[in-house]
Amino acid sequence: MKITTPFRSFLMGGFESCYTLNEQGKRLDLLCDTLHDVKCREDYHLLKEIGVYTVRESLAWHQIDKGNGVYDFSRFIPMLQTAQEEGIQVIW
Repeated sequence: MKITTPFRSFLMGGFESCYTLNEQGKRLDLLCDTLHDVKCREDYHLLKEIGVYTVRESLAWHQIDKGNGVYDFSRFIPMLQTAQEEGIQVIW
């Protein structure tokens, strides 16, 4: 029996964004703290070196939802473009 999967690789990378508040009540920005927001391409290259072609990316909804039906995905567009250029399948 052949098992099929919708994913490009069995193992997946994962990158968190920012959902937790720190002790001072400030929301953590893990994309910024890990530099994944600026080193996304390098992160994808490292994953591809070990045969990982699927990643789970996290979207920071509090940065996207501006209220009153207004949404801003601009922070994540460069990551999407990088994934397309690098042949990485992203699960948002």
